[in-house]
Order: sequence, then C-alpha cells, then structure tokens
Amino acid sequence: MCDHCKMFRIRLITTTSTLLKHYYQLSLARQGWRPCFGDIDCYLQLDPTGMYVGALNDKPIATYSAIKYADGYRHLGSYIVKEEYQKLGYGLNLEEACLANSAPIKNMSLYTTPEMVRKAEKRHAMISRWPVGIYDLNISKALDKLREYNSDSCEVKHINEINMQDVCDYDTDVFGYNRIKFLEKWLNTPGAHVRVAVNKEGSIVGYVAVRLAFFQDEGYKLGPLFCENIEVGKALLKGVFEDVRECGLSTSHSAILDSPIGKNLDAKELMQLVDGKCLGHIEFMTTNGLPKGRFNQWFAITSPVCG
Repeated sequence: MCDHCKMFRIRLITTTSTLLKHYYQLSLARQGWRPCFGDIDCYLQLDPTGMYVGALNDKPIATYSAIKYADGYRHLGSYIVKEEYQKLGYGLNLEEACLANSAPIKNMSLYTTPEMVRKAEKRHAMISRWPVGIYDLNISKALDKLREYNSDSCEVKHINEINMQDVCDYDTDVFGYNRIKFLEKWLNTPGAHVRVAVNKEGSIVGYVAVRLAFFQDEGYKLGPLFCENIEVGKALLKGVFEDVRECGLSTSHSAILDSPIGKNLDAKELMQLVDGKCLGHIEFMTTNGLPKGRFNQWFAITSPVCG
C-alpha cells in the first residue's frame, strides 16, 4: 500500500452507522445528486454489504457503492473522493476493495458524468449504452400543463389502495430484478408521495415515487417513474404532483429526475410536455451487455446510486 494509504481504512456502512450514513448523504448532496431523506437505509435493504466509506485517520474522505443483484449483476455508484484527497490512490483502493467483496461479477453498470466516461472505459472496459437526461420539473408549471388531461385508459390510486406485493411484482418485471424489501422502505419513507396506475382490468400499468430531499428546502427527487406509455406517465405525474402540492413538506416546487431519453424517446417527449428544464446528462454504462429490464417503460430511473 502507498505511503498515503497507510492510515486509510475502509468501513462498511450498516443500519447503525449513523455518522457514516450522514457523511454519505452529505457527499451526494454536495455533488448535486439531491439525495432524499432515508436513502441510505433504503439502499441497505437492497444490499447490506454494498455501501462503503473510506476514512483517513478516522476522517471520512470517500464513498463508494456496489449493489449486488441476482445473476452476478452489480450496479456501481457514489464514487466520490474529497477534492483535496483525489489522485492519491484512496479512491482506487476503496473501489478495488468494494469490487472484491462483490464477486462473482458477470456484469456491472453505472451512471456517470460525461467527463468520467473515459475513466470507466479504461478501468472497467465499460461501454456507453445511452444518455440519461437530468431534468428539473417545476411542480406547479407541470400541473398547469397537465390541468386539462384526463386519462381514459387508467385510474391513478394512492399506493395504500394497492396490494404492495402487486406493486413489487410489477417493479420486478419492469426493473428486471426483485427488490421487494427496498421498495417497501423506499415507497413508505416519511415525506414520500407515491401513485399507482391501474387499467380497466385492475392490472398495474405504472407507478411513480416523489421523495423529499435530504436538504428539505431543495424540493424533491422523482424516481422511479415506470409506466406502459406516455399517457400513463402523464396521468401519474398529474396525480402525484397534485398530492405534493396539497401536502408536500418542502417550500420548493422543484422535482429533479433522471430520464433515460437516449433509450426511451417517449420519456423525452414527456419531459418536453411538462416543460422540464434539462440540467445536463449522465451516461448509462455496462461491461457485458444490458441487464434485465423493460427499458422502454423507464421514464425516470430509481436513482443513479442503485440503478
């Protein structure tokens, strides 16, 4: 190990790691990812050994996550090193340890900024699959655009009116991997607004979650928005935004989301329809083809951290 790394320790985040969880959330927030209240505890339901902090002389300086899904699929995220400690080997040391704990690996994915694409290509032989637009929706303006819209094909309901197992089954089909424990926490965190769309036969055709930001005054983060088509998407946005406007806890009307516009052209059309402001984009990359998932039904991803 290099001289700089002699006092460097890698710490696994657990449900009782209060200070490490707080540092992790702050790191994501300072990078502009708008994490939400309770995110880390949700991610730990996905993988209790997937989130790490690197500490130098007991001072946290870096974060990394490698979420383990079935069939050897791993999603990487939260690769953040404090600026004054970059290019000293700490990030690489942390990453190597995390990936060693993720074996066996058959496919890896991540969402990364354009300037980090070359590094992912070089370090992991990753291939860019499609761009994901980062959009800021003004909830009031979006509702103005959707005011006259009424769906004939589906009914939007509060999640408490729906069997949770049915929601999880739908999510498994669209996301591609079972994550029931995660969803039970993600969709029921205080400050979350969730709506589910069902068709005339009573089958789920989409759902959306809008969650309160870690820094409450920033507003909200939307994700996922999974649905069969743009008409269902409009109905879901109208329903969930009406709920946020009526009983949301933030004074801000901002809802950030990450939309896979490079894969789902209907998602881009929906963003334009509600006057979403594009703040930039991230790249979805993988090492070995695509993971499972019905990507044509992804209008907003769950989170860059967990896929």
